Amino acid sequence: MNREAAKITKNGAKFLFINYPRKDVGAKQYLPSYYPDSTKDYQRYIRILRQELSDDVIFIDANELFQKYDGDGLLYYKTDHHVNANGSQLVYDEVMKYVKQQFPATQTKSLSDYRIKQKVVAGSFNRKIGYVVSAGKEEITLRPKWKLKYKRLNSKAPLFGKGDTYASAFMGGDYAYTDITTPQKDAAKIMISGSSYTNALEAMIIPSCREMISYDYRYNTKSGTLAQEAAKQSPDYVIYIPNQSDAHFSYETFRQHLGLSNKAGKE
Repeated sequence: MNREAAKITKNGAKFLFINYPRKDVGAKQYLPSYYPDSTKDYQRYIRILRQELSDDVIFIDANELFQKYDGDGLLYYKTDHHVNANGSQLVYDEVMKYVKQQFPATQTKSLSDYRIKQKVVAGSFNRKIGYVVSAGKEEITLRPKWKLKYKRLNSKAPLFGKGDTYASAFMGGDYAYTDITTPQKDAAKIMISGSSYTNALEAMIIPSCREMISYDYRYNTKSGTLAQEAAKQSPDYVIYIPNQSDAHFSYETFRQHLGLSNKAGKE
């Protein structure tokens, strides 16, 4: 990661590594009692990262943000493993602190700028045998109160959907490649690499950038490495989020979301 981050920062971009805790670290009370707890593993993993990451990497531990949260709402869906809008807002706010250092005129948004609708969420834990979690309605869909102007170049899927699943609520689900532009000329160009954990963050970032490009290397087998793509695209910020609920602390997952597992990206 340090090697790839050095390549990216050499071309002028800031490299942000955001690490999300799995739900059993941050909200185990909303999981079945027999669900495995990876808190100690997570703490050891974070300690190693802080020791080994180079100065080219701006590291953001989302769990640290979550532990400081003093609001009333939940940070994860009760029935799903994804971080909800409250949790995503905390991460978005932290990202914007760095973006505004270079782009002080950046327009930032809070959850009060959206109409939020409650539904019974059809979460991932209610689609697994033996993992059913009971819950009533909770906040899931966001609708901007302002006129959000953007152009999605490779899909007609909405940024903020109307469904009852995480996938339908943000970005229309997972896409191998996404490129979205806005009319904001004095805002940052942001590149993101990650899995479905990034979807809500992507949707919330778009009103605050001139262009957002994202790669999901689980499905994207044609692009080069993240560093190679950054050299082509010339973003101001590259956000790297390697977390997957099914592959925690995985070396191969780290490589995959850097694009190093792609045939097109192998050097």
